[in-house]
This record gives sequence, structure tokens and C-alpha cells, in this order.
Amino acid sequence: MKVLYFLALVVPCYAAPIDSPPQNLRATVHQENGQIFFVAKWDKVDSSDVKGYKLKVFEGNLYYSEGKKDDGTKKVEVVAPSNPEKPITETAEYDIPASQNEYTYKDMKKGVVYQVAVQAYTDSGRGLFSEKASFSFL
Repeated sequence: MKVLYFLALVVPCYAAPIDSPPQNLRATVHQENGQIFFVAKWDKVDSSDVKGYKLKVFEGNLYYSEGKKDDGTKKVEVVAPSNPEKPITETAEYDIPASQNEYTYKDMKKGVVYQVAVQAYTDSGRGLFSEKASFSFL
């Protein structure tokens, strides 16, 4: 009796990380019943390989200076942190299913500048981050 053996070479195929970031990230700030929150929305990445999105939230303090205009009225200049002396730090990361393209963040505080960025991910890794959206509630 002869037995034939077949060697099968199976090469698993994984989707490559997404090479283009989610587009048109926008955030709108809302206030209801004394609670401040923002809703971040973006255009979905057009790929069936996308398993979900990671949304990162960054926070930093707003800095301002008061003065007077030439006509005597009050002038307030608000400066968002933009250099190492006034850093913005990552405070949260959220996992959003591929079927969704928005997230509501309910822990917003007055006088803080926020930035959000979103990236798509596949089984083989994360893609590029979108451009950051910056905003605050004074």
C-alpha cells in the first residue's frame, strides 16, 4: 500500500495597515442641563479591512491676558498651548467600532483646550492619524 503525502503550504494573508487617515474630522461643542460635551465626527475610511477606529483626546490649559484697548474697553487675549512650556497632553483613547463614525465625549471642562484625532485600524495594525481638531469652551 502506497501512501501519498501532500505538503500544503498555507500562507496567511493579513490586511495591511490603512495608509490614509480618516478625513473631515470635526468636533461640535454642546451644553445641555449644565453638562458640556463634544461630538467628534469623521468620514469613514473606504476599506472593508477596517476593524474600527481609535479616537485620542488631548487636553491643555488655556492661557489668557487681560488689557485695555485704546478706547478704554477691556481686551482679553486667549492663547491655546502650542509649545513645550504650555503642553497639550493625551488624556484618553477610545475604541469605536468600524460601523460608527462619531463619538460623544462627556467629560469636558470649561477653560480647557481640547484636541482630537482619529485613526482607522485593521488586524495588522493602525493607520495614520487624521488632522487634529482643536476647540474649547470658555
